[in-house]
Amino acid sequence: MSQFTSISKLAQQLYRSREREYRSPAQRLDSPRVTMVPSPIEEWSQSKQLALLTIARVGGARDCVEHMRDAGIKASQEDFLALRNEGLAVRPLGERYHRLTPAGLRYAGQLQKAVAQRLGLHHIEYMDTSYCASAKCTCGYFKSFERKYGGERSQLERAISRHLVDPQAYLREREAASIAMDKAIAKIVRGANG
Repeated sequence: MSQFTSISKLAQQLYRSREREYRSPAQRLDSPRVTMVPSPIEEWSQSKQLALLTIARVGGARDCVEHMRDAGIKASQEDFLALRNEGLAVRPLGERYHRLTPAGLRYAGQLQKAVAQRLGLHHIEYMDTSYCASAKCTCGYFKSFERKYGGERSQLERAISRHLVDPQAYLREREAASIAMDKAIAKIVRGANG
């Protein structure tokens, strides 16, 4: 037996004989000390909103963060600590940056939509399934095409590009459809009463 193998066996025996230390997942992560219930997003300061969107690091959130920073908004360390105290973010041991908890991800999604609408940003999210191709915008625009003949993705991209050229057209179409629906309902009600 070589000297190396005897040393490695000795190290393994020492490792196995040490007292086992149980560490729960909460101990392994720098778990948040939840001291308060998260307040509604509308009541948050803009610096705290910026802190949450900075941690989120998703497509639409990046655009919002960029616009907020251009406006001179800065997030402080207290904003990140407040997110941790509310249970919306954690910072794993040994890591430099925070991560969002599942509750924090939900808040980030809501906040990203609210900030994008407030700033007038149009961020498109594409979704492909086995039966349709669809896209939605932060302004509320949604378009979907069924998969029939293989051209649904190009149809979807044309619809989205038309939306980005004239975003107000969607609102005008929605208002016209609402008015037409109201007229149709009134006509049906008059016919039933008449």
